[in-house]
Amino acid sequence: MESQIKVDKELDIRGLVCPFTYIKSRLFFESEVYSGEVVRILTDHEPASKDVPRSFIEDGHEHLGTEKINNTWVMYFRKK
Repeated sequence: MESQIKVDKELDIRGLVCPFTYIKSRLFFESEVYSGEVVRILTDHEPASKDVPRSFIEDGHEHLGTEKINNTWVMYFRKK
């Protein structure tokens, strides 16, 4: 999946647990990402691999996919 998606920005939230994974992701999205940009978010907290996409979808952003590489979930989003 990674080679098929052009990523504009990346956020590494490995080491954080919920709700901090979502809070940090949301603040990053609101302050540093422009409409239409694609972001890759890295987490090692399994609940975040489900909670962050669900929340971003509810906010109207596009979840392009999630893949697990070793002990890291790699999530891709396009900002609305």
